[in-house]
Amino acid sequence: MNGVPKILVVDDLAANRLAIRTALRGVEATIVEASNGFDALAITLEEEFALILLDVQMPEMDGFEVCERLSANPQTADTPVIFITAAHNSPEDRIHGYRTGATDYLTKPIKDQLLRAKTQVFLRLYLQNRALQAALEAAKIADRVKNAFLANVSHELRTPLNAVIGLSALALNHNDASRQREYLEKIRDAGQTLLAIINDLLDLTKIAAGEMRLEKTPFSLRKTVARALSVIGHHAIEKGLNLESRIDERLPEWLVGDPLRIEQILLNLLNNSLKFTETGWIVVRIAIEDLDAQQAGLLIEVEDSGIGMSESEIARIYQPFVQADPSITRKHGGTGLGLAICKQLAEGMQGSIEVSSQPGQGTCFRVRLRLGVTTASECPTGEDSAVAAGPPAHYPAARVLVVDDQPLNRELVFELLGSVGIVPRFAENGQQAVDILREAGPQAFDLVLMDIQMPVLDGLAATGRIRALPGFATLPIVAMTAHTMVHEKEVYLAGGMNDHLGKPFSLPAFFALLARWLAVQGVTPSTAVLPATSAVDAGENEWAAIGGLDSATALRRFAGNRARYGHWLREFVDESAGFAATIDTLLAGGASESARQAMHAFRGRVGTLGMHELQALAEALEQVLRAGKANSPAGRALRRQLAQSIEAMSAGIQAVLAKTIPRQATHQAARPPTGGKPTGPVPASVATLLRLLQDADGGSVTAIESCLAELPNSDWEPLLQAARAAAQKFDFETARQLLAGHEETG
Repeated sequence: MNGVPKILVVDDLAANRLAIRTALRGVEATIVEASNGFDALAITLEEEFALILLDVQMPEMDGFEVCERLSANPQTADTPVIFITAAHNSPEDRIHGYRTGATDYLTKPIKDQLLRAKTQVFLRLYLQNRALQAALEAAKIADRVKNAFLANVSHELRTPLNAVIGLSALALNHNDASRQREYLEKIRDAGQTLLAIINDLLDLTKIAAGEMRLEKTPFSLRKTVARALSVIGHHAIEKGLNLESRIDERLPEWLVGDPLRIEQILLNLLNNSLKFTETGWIVVRIAIEDLDAQQAGLLIEVEDSGIGMSESEIARIYQPFVQADPSITRKHGGTGLGLAICKQLAEGMQGSIEVSSQPGQGTCFRVRLRLGVTTASECPTGEDSAVAAGPPAHYPAARVLVVDDQPLNRELVFELLGSVGIVPRFAENGQQAVDILREAGPQAFDLVLMDIQMPVLDGLAATGRIRALPGFATLPIVAMTAHTMVHEKEVYLAGGMNDHLGKPFSLPAFFALLARWLAVQGVTPSTAVLPATSAVDAGENEWAAIGGLDSATALRRFAGNRARYGHWLREFVDESAGFAATIDTLLAGGASESARQAMHAFRGRVGTLGMHELQALAEALEQVLRAGKANSPAGRALRRQLAQSIEAMSAGIQAVLAKTIPRQATHQAARPPTGGKPTGPVPASVATLLRLLQDADGGSVTAIESCLAELPNSDWEPLLQAARAAAQKFDFETARQLLAGHEETG
């Protein structure tokens, strides 16, 4: 597609080809000649042409056949063809020519001016089309660059955010002074708010396309402003800036709108002021422009005494990825996205944003919004809507297949499903899932929860094979993965999955997804009352003292089961002892992809256990490994920091577990017992248990407990105890092997 356009002249007579070349003298195009149809077709396979001038009457293959073949080839189907002929000039000939794919028809003798005029038209169209294709390719490249940029922004922001949330939750479990508690609560609120914002920011194209879903919920704008100011307050203090708010006394206590998006606008504007103000002040003003019983017209101003902007700089500030002055990025940092997002969000709420500024005189942003007004009686009484909504429904009849290679993840899902009455079946990789479903049939399961990154066969490939099985086109398959970028979710959906659940996931999100897809399958909740799982009492949380461990959140993921959570903390200590050294060994051996996969799995495990600082470190290292920069100064520093953090976390866990949970209770090895072998017929309960273990059924542990109760002080008891230890780690095959082979021997 580069260079001067080409014209192909096809005529069996050299004199005619020369005449056409002479007529086109001065036309900005390269003329290529062919003396027959076969040569012409061969040339078009090697070169691209803007126009083909084709004689009709030629030996062996006439122009009509050549044109038909050109039209049938996708490579040349869109190339315009002008027939040039003297003999085939009847209306029937012209109709036949157009039917074969010709664009135009000229008769000999040719008028030079007419030929040049028509040629110029087609050349102009060709150049315009080429420019459009180049623009389309440039747009695709820009889109890829934007996605890569957003991925980098995501990982950079998640690191401090995970640390903020984890540390604040840890500190809130202590009986600290009220001032410190208030400060930590603000950190927690800020972290949770910003983390929620990031989930939508990552897909900037969704905002630009007007697909951003805006909430209409009662909220207090005073609290929203106070929360935004508290987030940046300590930064303002560090810079010696005076930060204040001035709120109109007429502002209603409760408004109706999207508090998250309004806070997002405020934080973007405040952070912008903070960045460009070295001395002086920043003020937030909320004014009422008009007010009635149903609506309030608001003016939100964020003004500072910073460096200001010129008119030319103001003209560029709302463009995504653009700073008012390119040197600003080098001096102050930032992505240039904040103000573009503010503008789109304000307009999405039927509002507006404007700015006034002068160099050296500060800047004032004004946002106008019209929000609904409501009363306190119509407002929620608690901040956690999930809690207010009550416990999730129970589905004891639901049949769920869980596919995950990590025992910790399998236990987590097992506990959560068990809390709503579901006993799942398990597969450790995608191939096992395909085999189970193929054998069981399309009606055997109501839902599949599928991990993505697994050995043998990954979740996406497994989904493709499942969809290819007869009758499995509509079985709901949900991706469970730490890959949460919008474009990654689109890949999963395009690959045949129905939904996506990011790890580590929240309980409300998990149960909402469960209810949604079980309802699609026609599974109705049970009206029976199930025993309640043990609640998590922060006052009795023995793990709260471990630095960097958000045990309260993690315990909720385990449905409050302290013993099982303690078991997996012990597993972390044992399995992570040599993890950093293993990564170093893999890298030294050139196995960087294996190191990245190991880091990805480690990130998921520690995130599930509530180790947010370790999760952030692992996420950063995974990105470094993906970029091939493991041995860069930053990569080596991150690896050292990871090793130190693992050591510190393990020491904290060991100190607490030594005091609270005996090792035997949380960590029993699945080793063969040393006692005698059972004799006689295999009990029916053990035979049933063996079938459950063969199917990797989540009810195996319960069945083992029943067998232990039935067979106390027997030769089966030590075997069953060892099998229980294996099954609790979701090693169903080891548990089965421990019990199998003890047929009647006497």
